[in-house]
Amino acid sequence: MKTAVLTTSWDDGHRCDVGLARILKEHRLKATFYVAPENQEFETEDLLSLPEIRDLSQDFEISAYSTNHRRLPTISEQQAAREVIESKASLEQATGKEIEAFCYPGGTYTKLHVQLVKDAWYRYARTVAR
Repeated sequence: MKTAVLTTSWDDGHRCDVGLARILKEHRLKATFYVAPENQEFETEDLLSLPEIRDLSQDFEISAYSTNHRRLPTISEQQAAREVIESKASLEQATGKEIEAFCYPGGTYTKLHVQLVKDAWYRYARTVAR
């Protein structure tokens, strides 16, 4: 008999993730929340707070989605490096746990960005097909 594993992933770090997490936990579903702590696509009051991120990390995996959710190929190498490194550091400080995964914002990246993620000591990265 084969065993199936189901997991879900949720992107961006919107405050609605708190309610979503409650539903997922109720149904015993695993999830990874890819969080951009200072996501520029949302108003500040719509972002998860650091305590909310910490609370989510008690039951779910928290992974990085860059600091500001900027598409890495559209910014300088130095800015991209900051996005990759600082998001990891911020989330590790908030959760007290190692952040192991990174998701390329918008699914866009180059070989340089893959190397930046490796250099920041993420265990793995993912993208999306668009």
